[in-house]
Amino acid sequence: MLRGGAGPHRLFSTEYVKYESIFKEVIHLSKGQGGYAGGFALIVVLFILLVVVGAGAFGGGY
Repeated sequence: MLRGGAGPHRLFSTEYVKYESIFKEVIHLSKGQGGYAGGFALIVVLFILLVVVGAGAFGGGY
């Protein structure tokens, strides 16, 4: 994982650890669904989490 003092990198690493289980669950579910629906759901969830984590890491956003 990333090392360093307080800052965006450390915040992102802690956020990643928190969301890692969610990522694994979504991947598991998308494999279970199969086809385009599972892949599309995975992309949507990853995009939403990326926006949320990015906004938190960089102090706001939209």
